[in-house]
Parts: sequence; structure tokens; C-alpha cells
Amino acid sequence: MIPPAVARAVASVCVTLAAAGVLQVPQPAGPLVSVDVLVTGADGAPVSGLGKKDFIIVTDAVQRPIVSFTVGKQPLSMLLLLDVTSSVTAKLSRDDLEEDVEEALIDGLNAGERLRIGGFARHLVLNSGLSSNRRQLRNELRAAISHRREDLFGPSPIWDSAYRAIESLPATDGRRALILLTDGRATANVHSIEDVAMMATQHGVAVHIVGQDLQYQIRQDANTALIVRSGNALRWLAAVTGGQFISAIDLQEGPATALTAILAGLRQTYTLTFEAPVADGRAHALEVQVLRANGQIRARNMYVAPLQPAIYPRAVNGTAERVIG
Repeated sequence: MIPPAVARAVASVCVTLAAAGVLQVPQPAGPLVSVDVLVTGADGAPVSGLGKKDFIIVTDAVQRPIVSFTVGKQPLSMLLLLDVTSSVTAKLSRDDLEEDVEEALIDGLNAGERLRIGGFARHLVLNSGLSSNRRQLRNELRAAISHRREDLFGPSPIWDSAYRAIESLPATDGRRALILLTDGRATANVHSIEDVAMMATQHGVAVHIVGQDLQYQIRQDANTALIVRSGNALRWLAAVTGGQFISAIDLQEGPATALTAILAGLRQTYTLTFEAPVADGRAHALEVQVLRANGQIRARNMYVAPLQPAIYPRAVNGTAERVIG
């Protein structure tokens, strides 16, 4: 421990030097922002062995230094959200869905990984908090996919359910992800897909989607129909939040393979941290580049700068104080 008299003497010298312009007082530090990055090779498998020098971060067209780099095991918090409306369950039975989720996620959890399960038809059923207890998760899975038959044929509030799911994820150490299984046929939503993207960006949650990429028609009247390709919106949401979109052309094949691939990618994700140049609470463009791998990079393309005031020292009346700028 430094003796009080020595500490006072050092502080007095620092204040004197700062006042004379000899000691450079550090500029206010910006808030730190972390971004998760998945790099996959030509075969779609995650690329390992990359280092800090293999990445570049650009925000608002200016390169920012990477202040920390993490690879390997980290705590992982996931929320699985299942669309069980009639347009999905007509292709994929609830029994098969339950079996696939148990196989790919519940039974596949490793130490430090926690899961929460929700399901929606007309209404969202979102069970208790994150857990690694397999028995509890199996019970939550059954509750999440058990809706009244009449609710299966009602509206499909995909964006409202995703918004609430992301909002419910607690702020925890490590990586956080929403895994959404849906055919993308959204109806009767209060929130938009853009609202979901912004909520995910603000909370640092990557949205991974197992969904269909098929074209279908919505009849407007006897003579006209609206042609919709729901996969376009799902791809956009995954891309903007740094998640994966895995197209399941025929949901009858089951989502087990896709869920396993998403979990494997989450375990191979790199986490880069940089200092945001401003703390204005606004959205900013973000680009992550990888220099050494000939593959595809997945990372969110925007971030919201935290409203964190900068704290820095200044000299006042011969003593040092902390000033919040």
C-alpha cells in the first residue's frame, strides 16, 4: 500500500505539471463496444486460429483500434423462439419439433451455456429465465409449443414476439443470441422488423434464423395478389444483427441440423472490442473486415453508442478532482 504522504506528494506534482502543460492529461475515453464475429470458410464451417491482427473495425468510415480480442469459450446465453402457427406446424409436427430441439440444443448444452425457450401462435408463451437444467428446459419446451388449437390459425406476431424475447434477455457476461424458427409470414404486429433489428443492436443480441425462403401469394381481391418472399426479410434481420440465416426449404426435414450448425457457430465466434468515438446514444455504421481468411464474415453492421459520460481528471485549486464530461 502506498503511504498517504507519498500519495499526496505524487498528486501535488501531477497537478503542478498538468497546470504547466508538461503533463498531458488524457482525453475523455469513449465507451467500449463489443462485436461478435463469425468467420466461415468456403465449406460453411467456422474458421479457427485467427488473431487480433487479422481483423479491422471501421465505424462511420473511420478505422478504430481493437482494444481487446477474445476467442474460445465464453458464457453463452440463448433464447429459442419457436413459431408454432398453423403455417409452420402443417409442415412440421410439434412432436418432431420437440424431438429436434431436445437433440440439437437441450441435450447439446455445454458448461457455461444457458437456454430459455419461448413459442408463439396468436400469443407469446415465454417461460422462466435462462437455465442449463435439461429437465426444466424440456418442460419449458412442451409449454412453449402447446397452444390452443384455435390460436394456431390466428395472427402470426413474429416481430412482436421477437421484440419481447430480445427485451427479456438479461444483461450477462459473454455472448447472447436469439434463435428464431419461423416461416416469416408475419401478420398483426405492432412492432416492425426494423424495431426488432434496433432492439437487438441496442442489447448486443445476434438474431439467428432457421426459416423458409419460399415465394407465396397473398390474395388482395378477385383479380390481384401480393407476391411475397419472406426469406428476404429474414435474411436481412440476420445479416444486420450479425446472425446466421439457414434456409429450410422443407420444414418437414426438421430443424435439428440447422440448430446444431448455429450452436457450433456461436461456440466459434470471435469477440472484438473497440472504443466508440462518441457517446451519443445513436446508431452508427459498423464494418468488420477479416484479412487472412477466404470465407464469409458475419457481424452486425451497426451499433448504438452507449450514453456513457467520459470521466477525466483536471486540476482545481491545487487538488485533483474527477470531472464528468
